[in-house]
Amino acid sequence: MSYRNLNIRLPLASACTLALLFILSQISWAQDSQPSTQKFSGMVAEWIRIQKEIKKARPTTQDHRTISRWYSLRRDRAKSFALKYEGKARKPEEHLLLGQAQMFIPTKLDLATKNFQAALSQLPSPSKANEAAQYSLVRCHYRLKQYEKARDLLLQFKNTYPSSRFLKVLDREKKISDLEQNRNQMIGQVAPPLLPINHVGTSSSTTLESMRNKVVLLEFWATWCSPCRKMIPYLSELQKEFGPEGLQVFSATRLYGYGFLDGQTKRNLSPDAELELISAYHKKNALNFPVVTVPKSTNAAYNIAGIPTAFVLDRQGKIVYTHMGATKKEQLREAVLKALRTPESPETPK
Repeated sequence: MSYRNLNIRLPLASACTLALLFILSQISWAQDSQPSTQKFSGMVAEWIRIQKEIKKARPTTQDHRTISRWYSLRRDRAKSFALKYEGKARKPEEHLLLGQAQMFIPTKLDLATKNFQAALSQLPSPSKANEAAQYSLVRCHYRLKQYEKARDLLLQFKNTYPSSRFLKVLDREKKISDLEQNRNQMIGQVAPPLLPINHVGTSSSTTLESMRNKVVLLEFWATWCSPCRKMIPYLSELQKEFGPEGLQVFSATRLYGYGFLDGQTKRNLSPDAELELISAYHKKNALNFPVVTVPKSTNAAYNIAGIPTAFVLDRQGKIVYTHMGATKKEQLREAVLKALRTPESPETPK
């Protein structure tokens, strides 16, 4: 997913953090003990090799596909490392690096937490290695959506390391989690008004209010967002399959000043030029649902922390489902079907 609504680049930040955590945990650990006798284990040596490979492959171009391949390389190397060394960490630096790699695998987040805790049990406090392990543990609990635990650990981290370079990232993690919790609390409420500025593929009279008595799948996205583009064909499939039953897919984007079309990122776009790009994208991909541009205030009203973010609205305009990130097809389909066929929302005759 993309977090540019918060003006941060978490994928890039994660890449930098991996390398930085290694430097902190290894160099500082050696300085805290005896550098002349400190030797890297096979696990750490392999991590060094992986980091060198990633650094060497880091793109110097803004080409979207090149950057995506680099992200995939970084993710795949971390996953392979995590699977290879699972259960084999013994030293604190090994637990720290293994936990970092496991954070790339959603099903391994619990193991990552245990590795960070194991590292902390062996590391002196305060120290740079301890700082890195505490930072990683806070992020891990946020990703596990264990918000209360994450907040407690964040407070502890701030008390121990009040001038840490990681505080800015952790505060952003907290902001994202707060928005996610606010968004989840919107379930059961009538969706906030959507204030379209421009319409693509529909008339200017098309609004959320005009779609009452229909189930609406509202998707916040952007042309430059790769996960968003991957979801677009499936949204069209859902519209085609369930449109006759009363589904209306409705997508909203902002004008960012840049966009993606024909395999290239277009930058420094005027509002009119970006709108033309969105229209061209809509036409080229034969989208069977409308796109509207909305102001920042609309994203704020919907607690958008990153895109894509999806909402399913029932026939009364109430939010019954929301998800941030690329949604699994089965999960989204199930939410749409449930809204279409729920007893209090009569089905449209077939």
